[in-house]
Amino acid sequence: MGQLATYAMFIIVVLVIGFGTGMTVDPGGWYESLTKPSFTPPNSIFGPVWGVMYLLIAVAGARTWLRERTERPFWLWIIIPALTFIWTPIFFGAQMTVLAAAVVLALWVAVFVFIRDRWRADPPTAWMMVIYLLWLSYATALNLGIVWLN
Repeated sequence: MGQLATYAMFIIVVLVIGFGTGMTVDPGGWYESLTKPSFTPPNSIFGPVWGVMYLLIAVAGARTWLRERTERPFWLWIIIPALTFIWTPIFFGAQMTVLAAAVVLALWVAVFVFIRDRWRADPPTAWMMVIYLLWLSYATALNLGIVWLN
């Protein structure tokens, strides 16, 4: 498979799974009934931001696959979308905010370790994931705020 096909495959798979997971879980009135932190953005912000984050995750995965598919960096990368995608059904589907907080904290650590691993070997990939880590830090604060307030 060529490089372009690899990038396309990663982007399609990550976007389909990411948005598919989001569309299969309907929080109903539950999420609206929660007390949220004052820094919670409007719901309309989440879809576009997650779209960008999914693209960054996908491109980072494709770059890692093309460089080191059988090595530790790629296996570290696998953990990132796996934890990213299970958070939604845990938080919104099962309404288990504390377990979701544990997942997002584990995800934060996985992204940090991945960045540290890629920093010298592949700086563009590391920087893509720094952007994700910044968003993830905000999302973690939101999740922890919801746990605290509810």
